[in-house]
Amino acid sequence: MIKELVIDSRKAVISDSSLFFAIKGERNDGHEYIKELYDQGIRQFIVQKGEKVDVNYLAGANVLQVNDTIEALQNITAAHREHYSFPVLAITGSNGKTIIKEWLAQLLAPEFQVVKSPKSYNSQVGVPLALWQMNENHNIGIFEAGISWRSNNGVRSNNIPRKSTAAAVVRMVEELMFFGFS
Repeated sequence: MIKELVIDSRKAVISDSSLFFAIKGERNDGHEYIKELYDQGIRQFIVQKGEKVDVNYLAGANVLQVNDTIEALQNITAAHREHYSFPVLAITGSNGKTIIKEWLAQLLAPEFQVVKSPKSYNSQVGVPLALWQMNENHNIGIFEAGISWRSNNGVRSNNIPRKSTAAAVVRMVEELMFFGFS
């Protein structure tokens, strides 16, 4: 059973229940850290098709090739979200997302078991990692959701967890946020 999702080898929780997503970014390529993480004990990897991954040194590991590792991360956490029926609040906008999320979490904490985005996890990678924290001990979720530009495919999209979102709070939408949308 997968318990930990890993995207950064420097902050990896190393166990046989960790799953590493080899995300290729503008400055770093997660595929370059697979051997290091394997040597440390991770045995589950999701890699991008077309990337060179030498599976000869990955004895006993599970390696899944996908078209897009970020999309795979989003799909896995969307499936995880479906296990929980409690409401989710999504907060988006040009600024003020983190302070509103923290304020709402403090306001609701006396009555609810709140799960929320850590720090400012509001990107296409951060939102899924935040959603992965959901478990049976919670009864409401509060998550930040930014708007991202995916440079690999030229698409601009919001990161609001669409399925089962009870409400969205939109704060200070500036003209710049609409650039790239048709």
